[in-house]
Amino acid sequence: MEGVKPSKPFEWILSVLGREYAVSCWCLQKLRSLDDAMQQWQKSMSMNHSSEEEPTGDLKKLIMADENEDVVAEEQPKVTEEAGGVMDLNSALQGVLKRALVNQGVARGLRECVKALDRRQVHLCILSKDCDSAEYVRLVEALVAEHSIPIIQVADGKQLGEWVGLCKLDREGNAKKVVKCSCAVIKDWGEQSEAKNFITDYLAKQS
Repeated sequence: MEGVKPSKPFEWILSVLGREYAVSCWCLQKLRSLDDAMQQWQKSMSMNHSSEEEPTGDLKKLIMADENEDVVAEEQPKVTEEAGGVMDLNSALQGVLKRALVNQGVARGLRECVKALDRRQVHLCILSKDCDSAEYVRLVEALVAEHSIPIIQVADGKQLGEWVGLCKLDREGNAKKVVKCSCAVIKDWGEQSEAKNFITDYLAKQS
């Protein structure tokens, strides 16, 4: 019938539906804003990632070939001073590398070594003589010469790998499954030691 007002229950239902509709629209608007923000963030992240410089050419090949050296040791060797006897160059290198490892002051492999050398963050570079890549050797030697960083060569890359922790240790502390390392650099000597004094004296005599 015309002119008849809706009953109160009907008005109440309409008011509730109206509020629910308003809340739903508000939630939908917030979700859309959040989705837009997430898309902008993902876009900015992808742009930042793509803007990073990637190595090219021979350097990229060398880095790919050197990836097998970026292995983290499952167990770090314990640091102990040489007890008695005459310290030689190899034992001194082993000593300073162990102490540097404790202080996270060692970089291993071409990628990390080149980065540290280029930033002049290196106290000492150790290069293996049995490295089978002439490009690798030339690149490291060029960076060392450019920044006047001392360098010492060792005979065996596997021995260097053991010294820098690229191995597993058995229960007796003997190295097993050693990974060859062509280059390592010391960025932090760690604590003062007789081994460091030996290396410092050795480098002074070589200069």
